[in-house]
Amino acid sequence: RRVAILFADVSGHGLAAAMVTALLKVSFETWITERWSLEGFAVRLNHQLCSLTPDESFAAAFIGIYDVSGGELDYVNCGHSPMPRLVSGNGNGAPPVASLSEGNTMLLGIIERRDFTTARATLQPGDTLTFVTDGITEAEGGVGDRYGEERMDRLLASGRTAPPTALIQDLMVDLRSFVDGVEQEDDLTVLAMRVRSVPDPSTA
Repeated sequence: RRVAILFADVSGHGLAAAMVTALLKVSFETWITERWSLEGFAVRLNHQLCSLTPDESFAAAFIGIYDVSGGELDYVNCGHSPMPRLVSGNGNGAPPVASLSEGNTMLLGIIERRDFTTARATLQPGDTLTFVTDGITEAEGGVGDRYGEERMDRLLASGRTAPPTALIQDLMVDLRSFVDGVEQEDDLTVLAMRVRSVPDPSTA
């Protein structure tokens, strides 16, 4: 009843970036196996990047643990931008799209540190947690302007009740229409997860 989340964007391209990516994946698997705390994983991951990768290599990462039984997401944002979006799907007065703007710390792999600020958000049934890399919001169109977070948020709000796969597809279609064939240098990655229900703890 707990879901571990690691959404990361590494610096650069080529062999160095591939090495950092591999290290992130191996560390993530170890985290799942060893059941470290959220803070413990952030400390270990930062230490590994500082000690095992080139000085110019670093990673922006969102690390979270979602408790299915309580609908609570504990997280730390290690320099990842754009911030994850919480797309409300239940129409209970919550903003259609809100940024998870707390729990922010610096990028991983820059300096050794043992303190990471964590935050908590409560997700409701129908909510969609959406992550994008900065290649999405910084994608350039034919006249040199960028796709931007405001346009992305409008798209997410308009499709708030759509299935996550449809939401992702709509975002990518809108992005392709915006760039109008202009080749992009950065990666374009989107991840979305939908809260289907929150189990009753008394029946768990």
